[in-house]
Amino acid sequence: MWIALITAIRADTTTPPRPDANAGNVDLNGRDRVELQRERLAFAQAKQLLNENKSAQAVLVLAATNVSKVNTSEFHMETAQRLLTVSEESARNGEPAMVTVLAGRALEQLVLSETLAKDPEERASARTLAGFIQERYLADPTAALLSYRAAVQFAPEKAGKAKESVERLKQTEDNLREKNARRNGR
Repeated sequence: MWIALITAIRADTTTPPRPDANAGNVDLNGRDRVELQRERLAFAQAKQLLNENKSAQAVLVLAATNVSKVNTSEFHMETAQRLLTVSEESARNGEPAMVTVLAGRALEQLVLSETLAKDPEERASARTLAGFIQERYLADPTAALLSYRAAVQFAPEKAGKAKESVERLKQTEDNLREKNARRNGR
């Protein structure tokens, strides 16, 4: 579910789509099979490195499977997405400390992506995904709201998901404020 949202956030990417290992009966050609196997191996190696508290090396292993050109905005966005894939699996496996580490590493990649971005839409995509990570994985709605607002400022006409998220978080904040006021008798 969350992977679909991440993909939607990054819908403007120039990175070619990859076969989905979980899609069931996908007809893969030989090259796609090799690439998928390489990707699975990288994920397994990254998880092992993370278990050994070697998150920097895990990032390098995951980044090695990227299809985007090295040291580009797209490359760092792709690395962040791979980190989130591992993070989602860690969350399903009940490993909250691992989720936090991976989310932090993904945010680092998104800062690099935003820095290297050539256009406002790329910056907006990086900030929108950062907001998603801050909200979903780090439980930091304040930081998420700032990221979503920045995304809207970068590309107001292209940042639909960020706009929706800003409104949703503002509504949640208002609801909590109202609830606390009622609780305190105001």
